[in-house]
Amino acid sequence: MFPRVALFPVLTCDLFLVGRSRLSRAAKLHLTRQLVVSVAWLHRHGVAHNDLKLENVFPSEEGKAVIGDLGFGVQIGTSARLKYTAAYLDPHAAEECLNNQVETVANEGT
Repeated sequence: MFPRVALFPVLTCDLFLVGRSRLSRAAKLHLTRQLVVSVAWLHRHGVAHNDLKLENVFPSEEGKAVIGDLGFGVQIGTSARLKYTAAYLDPHAAEECLNNQVETVANEGT
């Protein structure tokens, strides 16, 4: 279902590093557009990533931004319980968390 993409190298980054990088504004906008297109592709195919953050974006061999780590991904429209990384919880999910409707995963793998 998902296109196969070779990741090289696999990097972890954070917003601070991206903001201070030497990439031009145009290059940053280009990467942002790639991510938006990728998320739209997932949604068109009925998948919600549910853990989109910079640590889950990797460069491909061609230098494209690739979304990875679909461990929290779910099929859109299913009644699967929401899993989340607390540091990246959005307001809607936070409300569900307060109502005990989600499952937390605290710093798995970090």
